[in-house]
This record gives sequence, structure tokens and C-alpha cells, in this order.
Amino acid sequence: MRAMVLKFYGGPEAFVLENLPTPIAGDDELLIKIHASSVNPSDVKIRRGDIKIFSGKSYPKISILGYDIAGEVVEVGKNVQGFRTGDAVYALSQGKQGGGYAEYVALPAKQVAHKPHNLDFLQAASVPLGALTAWQALKFSHRTLAGHDILINGACGGVGIYAVQLAKHLGANITAVAHPEHQQLMRDFGADRVLDYSVDDFMHYAGSYDLIFDVAAKRSYAECKSKLKPNGRYLTTVPNNFTMLHIVMTHLRPGKKAAFLIAAAEGSRLAEISQLIEKNILRPIVDQVFPLEQIGAAQTYYETGNTQGRNVIQII
Repeated sequence: MRAMVLKFYGGPEAFVLENLPTPIAGDDELLIKIHASSVNPSDVKIRRGDIKIFSGKSYPKISILGYDIAGEVVEVGKNVQGFRTGDAVYALSQGKQGGGYAEYVALPAKQVAHKPHNLDFLQAASVPLGALTAWQALKFSHRTLAGHDILINGACGGVGIYAVQLAKHLGANITAVAHPEHQQLMRDFGADRVLDYSVDDFMHYAGSYDLIFDVAAKRSYAECKSKLKPNGRYLTTVPNNFTMLHIVMTHLRPGKKAAFLIAAAEGSRLAEISQLIEKNILRPIVDQVFPLEQIGAAQTYYETGNTQGRNVIQII
């Protein structure tokens, strides 16, 4: 199979197209012929060597990136139920390899869900990591969001667009901080107030929040603490050493909390998201589509910071 392999840490030139053996599905796995994947922040950070504690100190142990998967089942493990050859599926890959930047991947069936019938493969590939992160952050971090005041920083990105839509679905009052060109999209998705991050600092606005979801990871808990209500929570998906310290300290006492989330690759939750998509409660946004051989260019475009939703990699 063709695969774009990460050979070293560095720039876009670190990816090399190679021919590798096609994986074989284990007893509890599905072999998926990949139609599309996407560019996620984690892919870029691994390529640059920003998170070597995870990907290897001197050499990238994760050689095939791509954590969003959309494709067709071509082999079913003997212990797997609920899937058959030919099924259109999508998944969040989670493990030692992403595997999406290749023509085939073998994944545990428990990570896989049937693709929403109203999405094509390119659209479906933009969903798993972003939607699962937003769903788990909002639905499972609070008992209820109805009537709560939420600020989403980085609202037009691959996680933020789902966070806005889900928060509206769950009845929250939403302040979205986004790129100036994406203001109307945020309103269309249900944001009650939209701030232009290039000119507006939400710290200067009156009011406080039950939840500040810092998807963009641009503000710390220490900065946001004054804007949280007495039992409010600061949540990010990209923690640093200071965030980890704040998480420990705030959970030792009542009141305001700091937390971070790493999305779990659970097919059952992704199936719930499929239902929301099929009911038009959630809508994915694909910015640009790149062929497999141009993953370097796709990541370079992502690094400009102008992406709306996800950039997608078309495999076949």
C-alpha cells in the first residue's frame, strides 16, 4: 500500500511516500480501505517534534500520522459483530500509529462507527477527533449546560465548530471567539455573541462564565480565572506544565477548576454523533482537500492559522 511516512522531525519535507505491506485485521479488528483522512493539530505537533515525550525523543516512533479515518471495510476480524465487508465507516484512530495517511489501516472495531449516510467520505474524515473532543468536553464535563454561560476560544477550528453547535444543542448561552472572516458562520451555528480575536480580548468584556473551553490553547487558567463563576471550569485540550499544576491545585479545594481533555476513541460515542449529523444538528466544515502526496502542503496551510473546520486528505 502507499503511505506517507514521517522520516524525521522537521518541516513538510519530513514526509516521504513509500510502499508498505498492507495490514492484516486481527480477531477484534476491521481492515479499512481509507478514502480520506484529515490534518489535526496533533499531526503537525508530532511532525515538528513538539511532543517528543509522546512520539519519541530523537526519532519519530509514530511514522504514519492521520488520526481521522473514513473508508470502507474490506476485512472483518472473526470476533467482530455489527460490521460487514463493504460497510462505509469512520473512526478516530488511537494508539501507537495514527495510520490515516495510508491506503489501509487495521483498527479495533470498538473505535469504529458507521459513516453518517448524509456525508461523503471527505466530509466524514473531518469529523471524528473534532466532534468527539467537543462532545466529551461539553456533554460529560458538566451535568447540564442548559442556561449556562460558555465561552469557546478558537471557535472556528476543527473542534470549535462542533463545540459551538453542541453547546447550542444542549441549551447553553455561547460566546464564540473566532477569526474575523468566520463571524457569520459562528452566528449561523448558534453563537449568541461573537468576538473577533484580532481586536477583541474577552478578558475585557463584562460578565463571567460557567465554562471557558480554550480550544485554541491561547489563554491559561491563571489568565481566565477571574472570568469564571464561583464554580466555573477552565478546560483545554493542549495542557502545559502550568496547566497540569493548576489542575492538581484546583482539584484539592472547592470552587473554580482547571481541566484538560484527551478525546477517547469510542465507536459508541461516535455513533451518537452520527445520529446528530443525520438529524442536521451537527454540520462539518471542510476547508480544503489535498491529495495524499501533498500532506506537507496541507500541514503548511494549517500552520497559517486560517483554517475553517478541517483540511482533508483524499487517499483515493
